[in-house]
Amino acid sequence: LDTISYTFHFDAGSSFANELKTKDILVDDVSSLAPYGFLRKVSSVEDKDGSIVVLTSQATLEEVIDKGSIELHSVSLKAADIEQIYLAEGISLSDNLKSTNLLGFDMDFEYPIGGNQNATLSGSMYFSLDFNFELDISLDGIDYFKTSVEVDELASLGLDVSSDISLKEEITFAKITFTPWTIFIGPVPVVFVPKVELVLHSDLSITGTVQSYATQNYSREIGLEYDGDEWSKINSTDPAPGFTIQPAALTDNAEYIVKVGPKASLKLYGIAGPYIDLLLFSDLAA
Repeated sequence: LDTISYTFHFDAGSSFANELKTKDILVDDVSSLAPYGFLRKVSSVEDKDGSIVVLTSQATLEEVIDKGSIELHSVSLKAADIEQIYLAEGISLSDNLKSTNLLGFDMDFEYPIGGNQNATLSGSMYFSLDFNFELDISLDGIDYFKTSVEVDELASLGLDVSSDISLKEEITFAKITFTPWTIFIGPVPVVFVPKVELVLHSDLSITGTVQSYATQNYSREIGLEYDGDEWSKINSTDPAPGFTIQPAALTDNAEYIVKVGPKASLKLYGIAGPYIDLLLFSDLAA
């Protein structure tokens, strides 16, 4: 099994492979060969070099499920469930939070924005993420769909610029993949793969020097919903975000926007699933 193109190779004598035909659906749970499972539709079946080669494309849940539903409510991501993690230099998980639901990123470092040693970002960010997913399928297709993330965040962010600078940059501080979740609808395993990225976006145009610092905390649900007729966005905040900012100390002119936040996704079989962008919440601007 090639898990990049999802091309299947079978022995020529395989009775299973010999019965496959175009548009058949192949589905499997998490395994050593397919760590996120798969849901594939047969595109072609060929005899090649003494084996049977089956080419596939991504299938949809409606093609394999005539009627069924899935409900996930406030499923938390925990540090203990991290399967793979990439951390940029200077970023680490906060040790004292690893036993809780809250993921902490310790950003207490001097990161040179755009490689410029005269423009540094420092701070810390702690956030928790709970995923919601609902899907109702009938013979007519999808009757209801919802995917959202509930996020609680406490963040502080500081900017220190000591010389003229003008630049734009977006980098990923961290990429985290969590242990997949599997839910069965009848015999069909539906595999969810939660992923989170921590992203920095900066847009600086500064003459002289500037120092600025802010803290922010909020609880928010953001996502997408489909009621069978139309799509709508979910964007609720309760209570209102708390925000404090230290007036910028500057010697000349400054225009700057710095945003740091998580970008979360819940991917079906590790492939399909829109990102839910949460970059708008922890920022400095002037």
